Amino acid sequence: MWNNPLKYTDPDGEFIFTILAAIFAPPLLPLAIAADMGGMMNMALNSSNIDNGWKALGYYGIGAAAGAIGAGVGMGVSTALAGGSFWAGVAGTSLHVSTGFAAGFVSGAAGGFSGGFVSGFGNAAINSEKSFSEMLLSGLDSGWKGAIFGGIAGGIFGGFDAIKNDRNFWTGAEKQHGLVRINPDGSTSFADINDVRNNNTRDGFRTNLDNNKGVSIDGNGRITIRHARSINRITNMESSIYNPIRDVIIGRRGLSFTPWFDSPNQVLLFGYRYHSNPITSIKDLFYFRLR
Repeated sequence: MWNNPLKYTDPDGEFIFTILAAIFAPPLLPLAIAADMGGMMNMALNSSNIDNGWKALGYYGIGAAAGAIGAGVGMGVSTALAGGSFWAGVAGTSLHVSTGFAAGFVSGAAGGFSGGFVSGFGNAAINSEKSFSEMLLSGLDSGWKGAIFGGIAGGIFGGFDAIKNDRNFWTGAEKQHGLVRINPDGSTSFADINDVRNNNTRDGFRTNLDNNKGVSIDGNGRITIRHARSINRITNMESSIYNPIRDVIIGRRGLSFTPWFDSPNQVLLFGYRYHSNPITSIKDLFYFRLR
């Protein structure tokens, strides 16, 4: 009977931390859920080592501590990367949270290492035959494994969170809409749409199609315009009413179209890039959103 961890758990008390947090401290609910889940998982994983109720309680306590500490550190780091207070993140009171793969990877790895270390060290400590150095090594071994798993899982979760909020998967950066110009040498210039105040600015950002390395024309007269990777996507274009176009196809690296009659000399391109594209410093990898 001692091999069944459920023997030591009151069916109505398996989520005691969750229930208490829901009633008395709702912001701490994520930590409480992590604690209860960690406790039950640690008992299940070590069921073969449980031969009395005190050991069952010990394994539950270690798992609960590992789950809560891991979740707390992960949330704290996530908030700190967003420019907020680490402790506000732990307490669940921060209004900001980082998003994107990079931030998710860092916060997930930090939480995974913390929770893994506590679990490995604590489980080894229950065994009275282990020395302190063996406990420490066990904690470090579980810690680095938890960091890898937590980093990958956190990164994927952060990336999809960014996509859900219409942001860049890798950094969590928001879109910056504006005018795009393909220069004669094939390079790309960008002007934020909020900075475009008058027609002079618009005219200055028209792309000349003649003698432009970023522009090609096939044998059927179809024109293709390609942009540099510093622009994430062209979304629309504007041509003169005297040079109408048709069959516009927008792709990942540019667009193509066919003139109805004469080819236009210039077009106005609209598009977007994510902030911090290109990335020039470590801080460009981390962006935040409102919780």
